[in-house]
Amino acid sequence: MEFKWLAVQPGLEIPVPSDTHRVQSQGIDSTVYTFESGNLEITVDVGPFADRLQPGNRAGACVAAEKTGDLAVRIATFVAPDGTSVAAAHLETAPTAGLTAVPVTILVRGRAGTAVDVPLRVVRGLRAPPTTTAPQDETS
Repeated sequence: MEFKWLAVQPGLEIPVPSDTHRVQSQGIDSTVYTFESGNLEITVDVGPFADRLQPGNRAGACVAAEKTGDLAVRIATFVAPDGTSVAAAHLETAPTAGLTAVPVTILVRGRAGTAVDVPLRVVRGLRAPPTTTAPQDETS
């Protein structure tokens, strides 16, 4: 499977399958971006109401503090009620290229039959490269 880097917020990007594209979405109380590929759905929630992935918020979730590159994140994995595998990463103060730092949560849901390690690899690949401008779909 071929991958590309997807800018999900200025200063943040994740590795995604090369067929990933942005789809229309609307947040309720924050900015939300949604992307899809053949076997993944990626939701990026930006703002003060982004899910902080606190332990105990979801039955059966495994939540742990980790580092991805230079970023301190909280990562959660769980199986959703519909049986899909989910991995998510939360940054309390995501870098925003000189703008005010805001909380960001990235949730990656594997379609039915996708092993949990696939969405987990995406969230663990989160990085803050020196120059990212988006959210956008960009092959590199």
